[in-house]
Amino acid sequence: MRTTGKSLILCLVLALLVSAASAFAAQPPAPNDADRATLQQAAEAYKAKDFNKVKSLAKPLADKKDPVANFLMGLVVARPDGGGGGQDFKAAEKYFKVAADAGMEPAQFSLGYLYYSGALGQPDFKKARDLWSKAAKSGQPDAQFGLGLLMQKGQGGGKDEAGALKQFRAAADKGHPQAMMAMGQAYAEGIGVKKDMKQARTWVQKAADLGFPGAKERLDMLK
Repeated sequence: MRTTGKSLILCLVLALLVSAASAFAAQPPAPNDADRATLQQAAEAYKAKDFNKVKSLAKPLADKKDPVANFLMGLVVARPDGGGGGQDFKAAEKYFKVAADAGMEPAQFSLGYLYYSGALGQPDFKKARDLWSKAAKSGQPDAQFGLGLLMQKGQGGGKDEAGALKQFRAAADKGHPQAMMAMGQAYAEGIGVKKDMKQARTWVQKAADLGFPGAKERLDMLK
């Protein structure tokens, strides 16, 4: 069975639960120390799931086009438990786009997922592929995995199974368990690479070692 888009749902969960503090720390300093301190507080509030506090702290900075603040706001409004107002994917799109346009890779992945999933209407694989290509070039593993799925299926652009394998490998080398499973599947079925059951078992074992759901069962099937 080839990798399906359903496996990417796990990536969305990770994106929406990503450590906002980590994303914050990876970005350039805010314009001043006060704003940076505010963003740190907002990130900590996100980790604590105090989403109303995140909004009160981050929205004023998001209105000033701060990319980290916009990413935090996007994460909050994309959640069903995001502090009142309900889940709002259109608002998430707006916030993620500001952060994505500023080059923030987690935002590029998250915005791409909104387009991929059809959360905004019909799926737009072209937009998802463009965004994930940008983030993948910067080494964002979720984007590398997602781009691999699109390339493998020929969605949003040309079909390239060998290129998909390269994306899966890049993400797998960063410890991405879904990508490890995709590598195992590719070797087991000869998708973009010569069939090699030993390699298939090696990659699925890596995912199993990380506790990825279903990996042990898949490993048993490959024996």
